[in-house]
Amino acid sequence: MAYRALGDEISQNTLPLTSDNVYSEIQKDLLLSIHISSLMASDTFVWDWIIDGEKDPERIITYLGQMREKYNMVTSFLVSDKTQHYYHPDGVLKTVSPDDPHDIWYYRARGLNNPFEINIDIDTADQSRLTIFINHQVFGYEDEFLGVTGVGLELSKVRHVLDTYQEKYNSRVFFVNNSGVVILYADNFDLPTDLSMWKDFREHAGNILGNPEASFRYDLDGHVFFSVPAISRNSTFSW
Repeated sequence: MAYRALGDEISQNTLPLTSDNVYSEIQKDLLLSIHISSLMASDTFVWDWIIDGEKDPERIITYLGQMREKYNMVTSFLVSDKTQHYYHPDGVLKTVSPDDPHDIWYYRARGLNNPFEINIDIDTADQSRLTIFINHQVFGYEDEFLGVTGVGLELSKVRHVLDTYQEKYNSRVFFVNNSGVVILYADNFDLPTDLSMWKDFREHAGNILGNPEASFRYDLDGHVFFSVPAISRNSTFSW
């Protein structure tokens, strides 16, 4: 009875509290980046430059470069909804298209109910680098949609933060996408990055993907593991 009571206490109280704390700290650590993207999205210089026909691209390119350097971000960007041009400190990188799988993020971001999202994706400027992006909608003087702007963080910095969380809460912390693939984890993560490949875990993987708010117990090789999600289906995180 004591053993079962302890298990119930862990799964119903301790882990949910830990997951809420982890989620709150992730938001806190990303708050500066969210604030920067919000400043860019509400900057009348950006509005005026787009509304005036995106003349002299060097002006917005210089602006993005200054934002990147000032706040020590790995990247900064602006996509205009009128021309579909992707502006970056290195220039006009491309024209986004709904037919390009790499540009799905833009068409998702433009339809958000929230003004911004936190997205883990490949950096358009460096296809070999995964980056955490803050994508923020841009609306003009009359609430007309102008595009999406934002900044990016190095994934390695966030992994270091996850290391800190694991030590602080004595729990393993990682992010899983909707396909069951672990896409963000601490440096000492030593499990397969596909949940379906974990030993005797296929049923639990299905429960996680089907019900993101479910908690469960996992028995493996004589060890008992308890798990509870930290981020609900209503989160602004996506990948």
